[in-house]
Amino acid sequence: MQGDLTRIISALKFSDDAARERASERLLAHATTVENVLGTAPTWQQASEAFKQAFSDVLKLELVPGELSSRENERAAELVKEKYANANWTERI
Repeated sequence: MQGDLTRIISALKFSDDAARERASERLLAHATTVENVLGTAPTWQQASEAFKQAFSDVLKLELVPGELSSRENERAAELVKEKYANANWTERI
């Protein structure tokens, strides 16, 4: 939503500094932040409300707050164990 989009470039490997700079320029030519578009950074509450409204409008859904089912909680725990808390998954390249 806000910040320096070119930060990711520092984590990537390039043949030289000129290639890194060209990649930064290409990135900025094709990407922006919400803050740049709006002129101010939205709060997390504003952003979440905008996403909820957009999903509701585009998918023609009525979104209703609620709790996860027991099966959903079980699946979430499986995903954490199998993937997200597993270095073999999170550190793969």
